[in-house]
Amino acid sequence: MVGPTAVPAAARRLLGAVGVAALLALQGCATVKSLTGSESNALPPVPQGKGRIVFYRTNFALETQVPAVVLNGERIGKPLHRGVFFRDVAPGSYAVTTTIASDIVNFRVNAGERVYVKLNPGWGFRIAPLLVEPATGEAESSGMTLVQPSPK
Repeated sequence: MVGPTAVPAAARRLLGAVGVAALLALQGCATVKSLTGSESNALPPVPQGKGRIVFYRTNFALETQVPAVVLNGERIGKPLHRGVFFRDVAPGSYAVTTTIASDIVNFRVNAGERVYVKLNPGWGFRIAPLLVEPATGEAESSGMTLVQPSPK
């Protein structure tokens, strides 16, 4: 039987362990203050000869819905956290959808260009891609956490 003083000590140890685990989990995340490179915690520069597709999700109204993002028919991962992730790509035409939406956005990426795709909750429990203007994408994703999408 556990005495009355053992429970608070056990609870403190549990809370301490949870706190340490949370800090370790967050250690690999970086807050993105600006995606254009004007802040110290900005994304790395776009490699020469490549373009960048930036994916982000601002609203977790459908938090239990975590679709895979599909780029040109290839699943590139699931955005598990509210945040931003990116793919550096060769210049060319691209199509983005998710595994729980029929919406497809088609666009062209040029060398040195950033294209922003917002993962937007919609009707019918779906998360659909939405192509947004660069200024909108920069403003909405500024201050978000840079995350690595989970495996496909």
